[in-house]
Amino acid sequence: MLDRRNNISELPKGLFRKQHQLREIDLPRNEIKKLNRRIFLGASRVEVVNLERNRLERLEENVFAGLVNVTQLYLARNQLMLIDRTAFRDLTNLEILDLKDNRLRDLIHLQYTDDNCTSWNRVSLRFLNAPGLLKVSCSSSSSSSSSSAHY
Repeated sequence: MLDRRNNISELPKGLFRKQHQLREIDLPRNEIKKLNRRIFLGASRVEVVNLERNRLERLEENVFAGLVNVTQLYLARNQLMLIDRTAFRDLTNLEILDLKDNRLRDLIHLQYTDDNCTSWNRVSLRFLNAPGLLKVSCSSSSSSSSSSAHY
């Protein structure tokens, strides 16, 4: 487990490259503003990622690539305004996605793992105190169809 509250502002490229045994990334209450694409490659056994109370404003393309075993992702109390449609693509075992208290207005056309977006139905989406979040919809990466869920 990585430590928390260290005033970390950046995660260096390759930080997780050889972290094959790591199960949890616990970095709340830091000053992280940006996550580089594919920053977590090499940490394929991680099950929980906690990045609450940082300064994240956006999630870039494929930012969580390689995190196929993550079941819980905590991004609450950041400053998120934009999430790239491919940010969560590899999170095939995700059960909890906590995005409360951010600046999101919608999560339209996020790509997920299946053709009909049914995987999103099993994810517990937490948007408490996000009055601007109007709707969530899903767009399959292999087709042009989409389905919507309103929260």
